[in-house]
Amino acid sequence: MLDYRAWVTIAVTIAIVVLMARDIIAPWAAMILGTTVVLVVGVISPREALAGLSNQAPIAIAALYVVAAGMERTGALVSIFNRCLGAAKPGRWALTRFLTPITAASGFLNTTPIVAVFVPRIEQWAKEKNAPPSWYLMPLSFAAILGGLITLTGTSTNIVVSGLLQSSGQPPLSFFELTPVGLTAACLGLLTIIGLAHAVLPKRQAPASAVFEDTQRFLVSMSLDQRSPLVDKTVEAAGLRHLTGSFLAEIVREDGFVVVPVSPRTVLRPNDLLRFVGRSEAVNQLSQIPGLRSAPAGRENLAEASAHYELVVGTRSPTVGFTLKEIGFRERYGAAVLAIFRGGKRLHEQLGRVPLKLGDTLVVAANDSFAERWGDSDDFLLISKLASHRPPLPVRAWLALTIGAAVVGAVATDVLPLVSAALAGAVITVVGGLIPLRAARKAINGDVILTIAAAFGFANAFRNAGLAKVLSAWLLRRVRHLGPQVLLFCVMGLVTVLKELITNYATIMLVLPMAFEATTALKYNPRPFAIGTALAAASFLTPVGYQTNTMVMGPGGYRYTDYLRLGLPVTAAVYIAAFTLVPRLFPFAG
Repeated sequence: MLDYRAWVTIAVTIAIVVLMARDIIAPWAAMILGTTVVLVVGVISPREALAGLSNQAPIAIAALYVVAAGMERTGALVSIFNRCLGAAKPGRWALTRFLTPITAASGFLNTTPIVAVFVPRIEQWAKEKNAPPSWYLMPLSFAAILGGLITLTGTSTNIVVSGLLQSSGQPPLSFFELTPVGLTAACLGLLTIIGLAHAVLPKRQAPASAVFEDTQRFLVSMSLDQRSPLVDKTVEAAGLRHLTGSFLAEIVREDGFVVVPVSPRTVLRPNDLLRFVGRSEAVNQLSQIPGLRSAPAGRENLAEASAHYELVVGTRSPTVGFTLKEIGFRERYGAAVLAIFRGGKRLHEQLGRVPLKLGDTLVVAANDSFAERWGDSDDFLLISKLASHRPPLPVRAWLALTIGAAVVGAVATDVLPLVSAALAGAVITVVGGLIPLRAARKAINGDVILTIAAAFGFANAFRNAGLAKVLSAWLLRRVRHLGPQVLLFCVMGLVTVLKELITNYATIMLVLPMAFEATTALKYNPRPFAIGTALAAASFLTPVGYQTNTMVMGPGGYRYTDYLRLGLPVTAAVYIAAFTLVPRLFPFAG
């Protein structure tokens, strides 16, 4: 018979799943809200609610974010791309050349900065080779996720699983404990990607490239002479603020200074070059405005005056759900939005009235300092400058790689525990000047840390209310006579489905305690189920199941169904590796 604590926990769990699945509030907020409710009702004690803060997993993950950010900012990963893909011809061999080292690197580094570094470079390489970037960007994300299965530090999910094992009285995962199964899954997944990517993925041009070409096609440069009646007027007073079908993207002063974005209060000066972007029929009407004349030859190229950036809206962005007008995008970010892409398609509505959504890609015109000002913020998941590469810094890059290798080596050889090595690496990264303190703070994904910490507390509610036992008993009644492999399949299948609805961290916190209760009742070894859970947490089926999948959605022009085309075979490859090796390497007998 369930008591009130169990019913409260059930109700709160359902509420958390609904809030996350419908994207009503952020995952971290949902988990903290749920933990607070069960704390206030008395299901868990304050100490149990804060158990996540005393667990090593969130601290180690936060420190590893800083170490990885140091490598990204110093250009330590750029040489990998130049060596592995620069001269390759489009096709399966190119996929092999750059996916292999990315998978290997992701076994030791956080996947997000790796993907962030390579997205703009792959876009540029694809453009130079006249190849569709959609053939390469999703494989990039999937390869990075596969690499995360290889070692303990490959992904924060593995660290969370290790922390739960430790909380349940089991030894934590060792650094290479996942490697035999994870490496096999990664190899099978890579072979699947290389064999199927070109066949199942659409052939689409990068949205940024498309809008850049449109910008060149539908760009008109007008100028003001000394006698123009518009001189000394503001943009608003000159009637250039609310044009139909076009907008004033930037102003180039006579001395070469670029005003971008253009404010309504910007004062027009003699010999200003005004650059308008819009539909062809609207642009043609500009010549009818008194005081504007066609620009002199040699000053027509927009690319020479300002930079174009590609932005991807992520889950942490304050812009989600708001229109550009409501945000005050130009004033807030100092950039003019040229186009918005969603689900691989360009939106043709009036851009200022379109509410932004997760995964939207914005192509903007801004000055060269835009990336420096907003690169460390939470506002955008990806900021890449079109047709631009960040120059690597050789000495600092080698230092960053050395720090990363030292952290991995210390953990792999048991010289230091994971949390000690990660914290030491993070401190050296900051003190060594590889990353400013402000950037280090921004590199830590606070949403992930809060979600994990709160989820540890909420997992205690499942135990205290007896729900883990009840759910495991319900599961056992249906599968206990079918053997441990069927139970493993059920646990992994539940993780695979739930992680696409809520975060993989919350999914693990809900499913793994139930699996541990079932293994205790059947006297099974809990370790193979922990390994299986870590493998099943890899997300390939939707663009929202994992952050890197969201990052490549806009630049690759992907739609939801595109992820299923390649994601289902890759998921099957992971399952094949799991069911082939987990029972042999981690016996079910307790």
